[in-house]
Amino acid sequence: MDCEYDRDGQIRKYLLGKAQCDSQSQSDAIVPDIIVHHRRGLGREHNLLVIEMKKNAAEDACDQSKLKLLTAQTGRYQYQLGLYINVDGGKFTCTWYKNGEKLK
Repeated sequence: MDCEYDRDGQIRKYLLGKAQCDSQSQSDAIVPDIIVHHRRGLGREHNLLVIEMKKNAAEDACDQSKLKLLTAQTGRYQYQLGLYINVDGGKFTCTWYKNGEKLK
């Protein structure tokens, strides 16, 4: 498990179009809040879980778009699961992503 890990091997992680979603971002580089993976494992099967967390932000469109792209099975990273966690006054709301889609 790594916090704010921005690498894919020796290369920085990026998602094309990310800078357009976030006005504060100067590039398409990404830094997921938490990832669970087998470090130095070869192949996308080692990308297990990617998590984005926010406080009092039930609908952060940029993070949700990022989770869809990170879990897409046709994408570069192909995480098996994505999780968006909103912490609001001690309550946790979780939204799961798989195969580039939000699970209902």
